[in-house]
This record gives sequence, structure tokens and C-alpha cells, in this order.
Amino acid sequence: MIIRKASEEDSPAICSLSRQLGYDYPQERIEEKLKSLTTRDDHCIFVALNRESHRVIGYAHAQIYDVLFHDRVLNLLGIVVDESFRSGGAGSLLLEELEKFSREKGCSGIRVNSGSHRTGAHHFYRKNGFHDEKEQKRFFREVREEI
Repeated sequence: MIIRKASEEDSPAICSLSRQLGYDYPQERIEEKLKSLTTRDDHCIFVALNRESHRVIGYAHAQIYDVLFHDRVLNLLGIVVDESFRSGGAGSLLLEELEKFSREKGCSGIRVNSGSHRTGAHHFYRKNGFHDEKEQKRFFREVREEI
């Protein structure tokens, strides 16, 4: 397994992997976001490559979460490994890379929010040293254009 920083050229693979999680977001938008986010110091995006084929088989995206009421942490925004490569170590290697990044940025830990229905992901996080912290609901309010 090879882990490296993501680039715009990874957008087709990231789009396909995101669809495996149920996120049908346009590839062009993913490419635009990769172009922007990979230049920022508060974001990190890594991809896992199959050593033989050099095909992208997973990715992880995280952002520094720095608030007034808690120590700085790294917020894991998304991690996915291709269904046919799961349980092969790619996800754990991506987490190791995130941990290195978090240490470099002075973070005290890594946090992740995971949907209650993603029980397989919960097992993966626990297996990789994460513990349940709390349950919560997420609320969303759309920002509409002014008329």
C-alpha cells in the first residue's frame, strides 16, 4: 500500500469511492474542491494506492478543528476504502498518516462523527483506537439567496 497526498487527478477515484458511501457529488466539483483544499494548511487529503496497480483504493480528508472551548483536534471529515479492498490495512494506514499530520499541527487528537447506521465504520474506528464519546443529532439550515 502506498499513501500520498491527493491531487486533482484523483477526482475520478474519489468520486467513485464517495458514491460507495452514498454521496453522489459531481466529479467536476470534487476536482474543483481538491484544487482549492489541497493548497490550504488546515486541510489534509490523502489517498491510498494499490501497490501493484497504483490505483486509488481509498482516501481520507480531515480539517483542523480549533474552537474556544476545547483543545485543537483534527476533524476527520471522510474516509473510505474501496469495498473490494476493505480489511486489507489501507484504512489504518490512512489514519496513521492523519495522525502524523495532526501531531505536526499541534492537535491533541482526532475526532470523527459517524452516522448511527454505519456500524461497520464504528467497528473500524474502535479497532483503530477511537472510543465512543457521545451521541448527538446534527441540524442543518440551508442558506438561501436573498431576493
